[in-house]
Amino acid sequence: MRYLAAFLTLVVVVGSAPLLAQMETPPPLPGNVQIVPPGPAVPPRLAAFSGVWEGVWTQQTLGQKRYVNPAHGGRMVTIAIERIEPPNVVAVYAWGSYGGRKKGFRRLKGTISGETILLTLGQEDTAQVILKLTGDPRRLHASRVGRVTLFADLRKR
Repeated sequence: MRYLAAFLTLVVVVGSAPLLAQMETPPPLPGNVQIVPPGPAVPPRLAAFSGVWEGVWTQQTLGQKRYVNPAHGGRMVTIAIERIEPPNVVAVYAWGSYGGRKKGFRRLKGTISGETILLTLGQEDTAQVILKLTGDPRRLHASRVGRVTLFADLRKR
């Protein structure tokens, strides 16, 4: 019985090695990210966006959550809202690696509409990222709308 348990443990450890090799670390932010505290003219609900937010993109189809890359639980995302000067924002969008694509980041200018931030990724990627406040000051709802629509619950770092 002891040998069977040892054998099964070995099978699980060796069999999960490829998955462990694909585990992801948070996406990189550039060293010059600077979170500027919102000024007194910025309404508190908008000031709540300021800071660094992290999460994992998922794809939802007919109410079922499906991770973008099931091999490692989804593509990680980090968004740093550096400056809020309504109706404009400056943010850094950082994405994790998946498939053959490498992780990276891009500094973006966005706009505020009501209590929503809209970031256009630009360059070769025409997707937009929509950030919405929740009732919890430590959480945001994010949508990435492009060829495929992705969703993430972001948590404040």
